[in-house]
Amino acid sequence: MKYLTLIVSLLLVTAGYAQSVTISGSQKDILEITPEKNTGLDAVFISYNGDGLSAEFVCPGTYVPKWYRYSNLGGGFAEEINTAVSSSGRSTLEGIQPGYGYIVEYGDNRYYFYLIDYSLHRLTLTSLEAAAEQDCTSTILNLEAKGEPLTYYTINGQQRSLDRGLMLEYNTEEWNESSKTFEKISATHSIANVSERIILTPPVYSNTFFTLKGDKFLQAWNEEQSIESPAFNPVAIDIHVNAEQVKKSDDITDDNDSSDVPSNEIKGDGSDLGGSAPAEINFTAECTEAVVFQEWQMASDAEFENITYRLTGKDLNYTFTQEGTVYVRFAAGNNDGSCEMYSDPFTVSVGATELYCPNAFSPGASEGVNDEWKVSYKSLIDFQCWIFDRYGTQMCYFDDPSKGWDGKYRGKLVKPGVYYYVIQATGSDGKKIKKSGDINIIRYRMYSTGNENGGDATE
Repeated sequence: MKYLTLIVSLLLVTAGYAQSVTISGSQKDILEITPEKNTGLDAVFISYNGDGLSAEFVCPGTYVPKWYRYSNLGGGFAEEINTAVSSSGRSTLEGIQPGYGYIVEYGDNRYYFYLIDYSLHRLTLTSLEAAAEQDCTSTILNLEAKGEPLTYYTINGQQRSLDRGLMLEYNTEEWNESSKTFEKISATHSIANVSERIILTPPVYSNTFFTLKGDKFLQAWNEEQSIESPAFNPVAIDIHVNAEQVKKSDDITDDNDSSDVPSNEIKGDGSDLGGSAPAEINFTAECTEAVVFQEWQMASDAEFENITYRLTGKDLNYTFTQEGTVYVRFAAGNNDGSCEMYSDPFTVSVGATELYCPNAFSPGASEGVNDEWKVSYKSLIDFQCWIFDRYGTQMCYFDDPSKGWDGKYRGKLVKPGVYYYVIQATGSDGKKIKKSGDINIIRYRMYSTGNENGGDATE
């Protein structure tokens, strides 16, 4: 069989680094790993087999290098090897043995490397399956495989092991903040060494097969192994919830208006949800695949010891009409109830009822300035308003407190004078409200006097 002497590097090497040692005699390419600097080693070599290996060191200048070998005791206990053959700037050591570290000394310089026989640690994948017992925070797989860690020793005698680079492939679900949904994705998980259990955190949220491939050394030798698990049904669950208050009136035209309330509604205390009744809120939830139980819960206490309302389903549209504070959360669970999850609660605060009625306005005088009669209100869940002239003729009627009277009757502005309103309403506290009073229409005209600044205001 023709022996190969090609060196294959599995890791990136610093630009300008010159290879100093060549290992030959293996049935497959010799693989090189550049270890961490704190190991003191320049390289770790992995051979496919352990017999008939030799090492050649290209010696700079006219130095005649010295060779040393060390065991797990480290470089401080290295023993000199006198069997190396040196000529024409090259030094060759035949019969080099895996499982040892080597030191090549030339002048005041040293080159350190370690040699591993892969055949003593060969990977064999037998089976992969989900563990019978799963929890809600991780996914647990049982792996049946062989492959002792690829150990080596630093120049200080510390034991280290190479990362096999086993790769686990599977599908799961991941929250996408842009689309506000859980999306199915392909995921990978790197495994450094063979173990009986593989624990994935976060857990897998989707039905999937697990495929384990490796290791990176067998892959380099075109002998990569691969096994697939039986179908996996997830146990763990995840949820994302949102609440959005519905705008109350056509009087709101600015989509960027963060208040989301009519201009004549008295603002709340700054709470995100609630404010003035009726407060209509859309609650929505997104769930991962294993969620079967879905329920919105309302309570009068933040600890949800007194749940007053339950609604099964993923989405909830609810109108809050009563004064006070209500806590809302989403509850989810898997098929057998082994995993449950509750969202952080939303706090909905509805303020006390308020109603104030102005006694004058001036329609037609100055557009946008006191040209419409509107009440100021908060937390009215029912409202009716009639406006009459002094003869009892109904000028206007509306049942939305965000609306008002523009001072017109049958499309024309009425005359200045005194008009009357009658209001019947119900507050968020359940109390009935009856109010009546005068509305004074005052109209001003600006007439020209020849002065460029205009004349006096007169009724």
